[in-house]
Amino acid sequence: MGLPVSTANRLSQHDAPSSAALAGRARELATLWDRYLVAAEGRPGIVLVSGEPGIGKSRLLAELVGRVQEAGGAVLRGGASEAEGMPPYLPFLEALGGYVRAGDANLLRDRAGDDAAVLASILPELAARLGELAPSYPLPVEQARLRLFEAVTGFLTRIAAAAPVVLVLDDLQWADAATLDLLVHVGRRAGAARLLIAGAYRGGELDRNPALGHALAELNRLRVSTTVTLTVLGEAEIATLAAGFLGDVPPVPIRRRLHAQSEGNPFFAEELLRHWLSTGVLARESGGWTLGETAQTAPPTIAEAVRQRLAALPRPLVEILRTAAIVGRTFETSLIAEVAGQDEETIDDALLDAVRAGLLVPRAGGGDGYAFAHDKIRETLYDEVSPVRRRRLHGFIGRALELRAADGAGDLAALAFHFARSGDRARGAAYAERAAVQALNAYAFTESRSLAQTALELHDPSDERIVPLLLTAAEAAIFAGEERAAAAYLEAAQGRMMSGDDLVGAARAAYRRGQALWRLESVEEARDALATALDLLGDRRVPETCQALVEYGNLLATSLGQLQEGIACVRRGLALAQEIGGQRLEAIAGRTLGILLVRTNDIAAGRTLLERSHALAAVLDDPAEEAECCAGLLVASYWSGDANGIRDAALRQIAAAERCRDLYQLRHVYAWLTGSCVVTGSPADYEATLAQARDVVERLDRPDPRAFLEQIEGLVALWRGDWASAETRLARVYAVYRQLNPHAAVWYLGIVGLAQFARGKRDEALSTIAEADRLLEDLPADSVLIPETVVPLAFVVRALGDRARAARYRALLAPFAGRNATYLVDHALAVLAATLGDWTGADAMLAAAEATARRGGLRHELAALIATRADLVLARGGSGSVERARELLAEGEQAFLDFGADRRAEEMRERLASLAAGRSKPAAPRLPAGLSEREAEVLRLVAAGRTNREIAESLFISEKTVANHLTSIFAKIGVENRVEATAFAIRHGLAAN
Repeated sequence: MGLPVSTANRLSQHDAPSSAALAGRARELATLWDRYLVAAEGRPGIVLVSGEPGIGKSRLLAELVGRVQEAGGAVLRGGASEAEGMPPYLPFLEALGGYVRAGDANLLRDRAGDDAAVLASILPELAARLGELAPSYPLPVEQARLRLFEAVTGFLTRIAAAAPVVLVLDDLQWADAATLDLLVHVGRRAGAARLLIAGAYRGGELDRNPALGHALAELNRLRVSTTVTLTVLGEAEIATLAAGFLGDVPPVPIRRRLHAQSEGNPFFAEELLRHWLSTGVLARESGGWTLGETAQTAPPTIAEAVRQRLAALPRPLVEILRTAAIVGRTFETSLIAEVAGQDEETIDDALLDAVRAGLLVPRAGGGDGYAFAHDKIRETLYDEVSPVRRRRLHGFIGRALELRAADGAGDLAALAFHFARSGDRARGAAYAERAAVQALNAYAFTESRSLAQTALELHDPSDERIVPLLLTAAEAAIFAGEERAAAAYLEAAQGRMMSGDDLVGAARAAYRRGQALWRLESVEEARDALATALDLLGDRRVPETCQALVEYGNLLATSLGQLQEGIACVRRGLALAQEIGGQRLEAIAGRTLGILLVRTNDIAAGRTLLERSHALAAVLDDPAEEAECCAGLLVASYWSGDANGIRDAALRQIAAAERCRDLYQLRHVYAWLTGSCVVTGSPADYEATLAQARDVVERLDRPDPRAFLEQIEGLVALWRGDWASAETRLARVYAVYRQLNPHAAVWYLGIVGLAQFARGKRDEALSTIAEADRLLEDLPADSVLIPETVVPLAFVVRALGDRARAARYRALLAPFAGRNATYLVDHALAVLAATLGDWTGADAMLAAAEATARRGGLRHELAALIATRADLVLARGGSGSVERARELLAEGEQAFLDFGADRRAEEMRERLASLAAGRSKPAAPRLPAGLSEREAEVLRLVAAGRTNREIAESLFISEKTVANHLTSIFAKIGVENRVEATAFAIRHGLAAN
């Protein structure tokens, strides 16, 4: 749904702003209005207005707001303020808080939906309006933050369902990192909401707020934002502004002087006009407007212009405004009255005079209070207050806010700010500490760390509150991605607690320090920190010991390659959890041990533990832990070749994730489902599940879910014989994971090498194999990375006839027999055995692989096994081998067709044709880049210099068919023209002699 056509047409015909203050901004206003019309049709977006102070950003947005309201749209307004004194998410809190306070309770309940409790964590007005809300499931901090962002996005989407919404976010140059992260998330996830976010920021202040620069870059990358940069006005536009301000056009000399002295800044120009009028320098006489010579001494800056205008106001009013400037961008009349010690009605009368003077405007969204018409006015007033008086006013404001806050709560960040600025270190530290915890609970990690640091600086170093503050700062720093800083905070906390003989507390700090360092990939340091935690805990049978054992063992096994030592350590943690009755700890320890056992090929025992932990989590009603167990079961099912198990675990994980509204738990699960649709031969479900997977990964600002989904798509292309797509996708995946985790990058080399070789890139494939061989040397014999790397390469080694590598790879894979890794390990062992001439071993491994494939429902594997068996029958030779190969190839063709792998089916047909022509032993590899026999013939003729017509005549086909063949050939071999195709043909021995 969109706007009524008549309304849209009428409003789109506004050629010029109605306000003189918007002179020269018709084009920019038209851009904003066009973006609104697009958003009103269900294509949301963000438009950002940038420019220097006074250039007209806020007024342009105000004009847009007026038009939107005239058209029947809804407007939500908020803005940032001075960063040190505002709570996290302030622009969103103002915008949504006003909507919550004014909205109908039943309508609010419907629009908040199942997210009401999550939204109330930052919008307490919601709980006040709706009453007691059902609590949401607890989640790990990072996942809970994502859930909050999804809840805000959903809330805005549902609000916009009734009418198009413009969310105005002003002064983003002061926005906190949490606000900007939320802005990016909404921009990414708004879907088809009828929502336009219109923001404004000072372009010259990006260096002061790196988070804003990052947000702008990300919005640009996502292609969801439009930036409108306002520049200074020309003389004609300034003349129009002056005409609107004065009532008629002043003479040319006045216009020129106004433009020159204001330098085209509209706010400055208005301030000059006000100053000239108030001092009588500018006057209307019978002949029109005249300007006295003293105007030559006009102030050189906007601030000076504001100061001169303020000098003409009554001193009591200026003092009230100075107090208001200390409070912030917006303020309540009653608060100013309390601070000033005057009657509220008297204060309000004075403030109304300031409104009439153009210094203040009523607060957006109604309610008690005002906002400064421009922040330059507030900044000028603030700068005019002496340091001593400023400290005193900050103290008055802090105590007034303290008295007004129920139970000492309220805006903790503002209280911390004002008391810190007042010199009251004790109060400042106390409120900064509470504000840090509040920000951490609101998932505003950067702000929490900053507030905790402020509290640390205000506290006396000997204060007992230092340790909790260090822990809060560390927690915030970890989730803000500042792990090194977190480790430093935790080291300091650990030292203080050890000095105070709090060894359990010191162990907790060492444990968290180890986790932080592990996130940094500082594995040795992480191991030492976790070992220190265990040393401090000694023989204590406490939950902390269990946690440290599990984490230490997991690190040993997964990052240091000490699988057996790690498993033994985690077993001790599990036994301790069972001993002390910690069911939640038991579930976590059991899950961790289960995954490690799966990694060591003890899949049955691992799955049993994972199922037991899943059952425990269900009893505890902990869907987040249930989902984690299902993630482990997914991997176990994959490695055991159980496609049905993958589907079952995936569906259970989705149900658990949806119950606790944890999007993070869906990061890989739909990709797993996508792969299972293919391997079980359900191509009809593949596209739908792939669409769901893409939707989830786009909702997550993380590279690994995108890479994992592309890995699945690359494997599907590999299984279907689309070698070009497989190589392109898998190479990209390898590049991503090599950056994310260099230690595990070897996992992806095997599939990349197989795709390269299948595509005919022999040299590149050999280079990849050499790199994989080097990395394999450093892996322990039981590393799960071995089968993932070696299985795909086994097929390349078979095609090369490389007996030396075949022997080495066979030895490496033998311990993993019965497992799955891209293809079944037994399948790879069969082709390696055949390469070494061990036909008995090859037959046995093929039989084992076929049994696993049938048991697990792996239709892609069954089709590939038939093709391999045909190869081995022909390679082995003997009586009846050709006839048996024909039967297998025909069976393989049908199997690939049933599986949806048309290109592989075509290969089977071509090999059948080759056998019929008497070419019983296929080449290995038969043709490079997956070229068919017909395509190879066409390529030979291209290399011979034949035209399309000549090729058509030679092969008795149409020119159109030749063109189609060439398109396919160019795509497969990765070239763009006939010259490059000829070079390819020569390199691969396809050119005629």
